[in-house]
Amino acid sequence: MEDYSKYLNTKGFSQHTINSYLYAIRQMNDRVGLFPTNEDLLNHKDWLMSQFAAKTANLRITAINSYLDFIEYPGIRLKGLRIQQKPFLDNVISQKDYENLRDSLLQDGELFWHFIVRYLTCTGARVSELRQFTVESTRVGFLDLLSKGQKLRRIYRYCQ
Repeated sequence: MEDYSKYLNTKGFSQHTINSYLYAIRQMNDRVGLFPTNEDLLNHKDWLMSQFAAKTANLRITAINSYLDFIEYPGIRLKGLRIQQKPFLDNVISQKDYENLRDSLLQDGELFWHFIVRYLTCTGARVSELRQFTVESTRVGFLDLLSKGQKLRRIYRYCQ
């Protein structure tokens, strides 16, 4: 396990991800042993599906496949579960509710919160990203953020 941990570290995985992968491998080893057969792997996948949410099961499957690659296991690789995404968000307020909230904050003299609500809605920024804005980034007109997965996300300050 120590060699696998070092391998993941050299691949640039975060410590949290490494810990998660190691947990998944220990869990599999406890259930099917150090040298699983293809049948053992499929049974373990069925067990994961019955015990955990789909996202958790997929995380564990990804960890197992990574480990199988690391040990150069000649057998199968497990396919992840297909997760159907909702075609809508059910926790988003309407435009009318947003305008009411924005205007009420302004009328109540809550300028700080009025600004926060407007800025988040106009830029599409997340709260965690808003905290990274500086006076300089508002002068320049945008902020470049490196988000999860090393993706560059540019947030513009434009707001009417």
